[in-house]
Amino acid sequence: ISNTNTDDIINETDKKCDVNLVDMETFSKFTDKIENILKNMVMYDIEEFSSHKNKSLTIEMLKKGFSKRIISEFQDKIINNQEIEDQELFFYHYLAKKLVLPFEDQVLNSNVIFINGPTGSGKTTLCAKISSYILDNLFSANEKHKLSILNFAPKSSEYSELLNFGKLLNLNVSSVSSLESLIKYVEENKDNTKLLIDVSQENKNLSGYIEYLEKITLNKKYLNLIAIPASANKNMINSITSFYKNSFPSIGLTKLDESHISAEELSIFAELNCKIGVLSGSRSIIGSIAFAKSQVLAQYMKDISI
Repeated sequence: ISNTNTDDIINETDKKCDVNLVDMETFSKFTDKIENILKNMVMYDIEEFSSHKNKSLTIEMLKKGFSKRIISEFQDKIINNQEIEDQELFFYHYLAKKLVLPFEDQVLNSNVIFINGPTGSGKTTLCAKISSYILDNLFSANEKHKLSILNFAPKSSEYSELLNFGKLLNLNVSSVSSLESLIKYVEENKDNTKLLIDVSQENKNLSGYIEYLEKITLNKKYLNLIAIPASANKNMINSITSFYKNSFPSIGLTKLDESHISAEELSIFAELNCKIGVLSGSRSIIGSIAFAKSQVLAQYMKDISI
């Protein structure tokens, strides 16, 4: 091919490219449309899909938001057992049993309960509710001195709400700000007083705190309960549980009277092998606390999926 012909071809190609170029704004709008189209689609491995008898149930669970990994864990039980009349309900019960931790006895038998969690997660309210439960089920009216609440927060932190709860329940409420003071308080009181410790979000990052928590919770008499609101997204759940993963945490699902936790978030809890011990609302100061039971959680999943 001559140089002249080559130049002609290049020029012609450039003209065609100019005609077909798309500006960034148009391209951005196009990708947004594609994302919206794909948002509610379910992608599935065809080979895996074809190996199961009840394909529709698997698709339904994926559409409701449960993760493929969690569904895959239970597929044999859900799909291959044809004797089960309501296989969807069976899935909820199976997942609930994976998530739920019997927590009532642990609360009553423990010496110290740390209540951790992000700001606004309902830790203080949860602390009051657990205190009320302990008073109703463990101590008599003249034994209230055997239960104390400790606020572990910066000196500047406001804890009037916790003080108000203490007055309402007729309990002693104290406050410490340093890790050294926390350790000292726990050591001095653990043998004669049952302690509930409301840990401020700011203090969780104090140098040495997480190491102390991980060491002390090796003893089964010391519990770490993480308050996570029902509105938490999967990234938040992942971040919180990862931080406390070596301190034997149990989950207290809070604010369930304000919002529902979705199938996606329940799947994340299950994938991370988290254990839910407490279910709690937030609109009443005391009461409205329930220890998680698989039947209750299964019914909850069924209700939110309707």
